[in-house]
Amino acid sequence: MIRLLLKTLPGTLLAGVMLVSASAWSMGPHDGPRMGPPDPDAMMERMTKDLNLTDEQSAKITELMNSGRAEGKADRKRMHEIYESLRSMRSAFDEAEARKLTDELGQISSRMAYRMASHGAQVYAVLTPEQRTQLDAKMEKMQARMEQRGERRGDMKDTGNSD
Repeated sequence: MIRLLLKTLPGTLLAGVMLVSASAWSMGPHDGPRMGPPDPDAMMERMTKDLNLTDEQSAKITELMNSGRAEGKADRKRMHEIYESLRSMRSAFDEAEARKLTDELGQISSRMAYRMASHGAQVYAVLTPEQRTQLDAKMEKMQARMEQRGERRGDMKDTGNSD
């Protein structure tokens, strides 16, 4: 059950890419690996430049991103606590407690995916048709890169183990 959840959770969180689509801009051309969460200021600076956002658009998108981050803070904290609790059960597994925690994790993931989709749609609505086309093209490129990395990682991880 936990393995299934841990395998499906990244896919669910991938929906968050749409809200944080601006993260593609925060990374820019890579001079090396980037550690930690995207820098919101760098994201907005890059998004403003790449999509030629107006001051009004930039302010609205910044407001949406900030509210999304604030709304999700408690969920991210609780998600971390749940993972820690599940990890601590390795030596003394409690099936009932694990089911309760994974059900809660599913509810949190659902809330997060909905929030990301909702905020992503609100950000998209702020853009002009031309900016949407530019964003869509960038998102397609980013998705292709993520899939390539996933395939490479999958090749490395495929050691004959199956669930």
